[in-house]
Amino acid sequence: SHYFNSGTDTTEYIDKLKNFFIEREEHAFLHVKEEFGLNSDPVWLVLLSNTSAAASYSVNTSIVNVPDAWWQGLYFPDFPVTLSVNEIYGNNTFLGWYTENDILLSTENNVTINLTNDINIVYAKFEN
Repeated sequence: SHYFNSGTDTTEYIDKLKNFFIEREEHAFLHVKEEFGLNSDPVWLVLLSNTSAAASYSVNTSIVNVPDAWWQGLYFPDFPVTLSVNEIYGNNTFLGWYTENDILLSTENNVTINLTNDINIVYAKFEN
């Protein structure tokens, strides 16, 4: 299972996830970085959910689709990123945004985060 169900070895899963992204360096961003005078290299933002198809999401102003596994995007850490749960489907209740270490970031539908790592993993938890 791709979800953060109890019993899943999340550490092993996240290690695999990180390796997956590390192997996909993006070179096209160099031009963007120089053009806009940005200080940092782009970093991965990975959005996970413990419930399949629980809600619609957006990152900044873009609607994103979080399929069964994950959604990922590259962002420059010069700017914070706002994650939003837009519409919640079915009988799901949004519990909050969590870090990869299961630390609660916010119970609000919107959360603004600073991208501090090469790979920033945030997951939306729901209860049915």
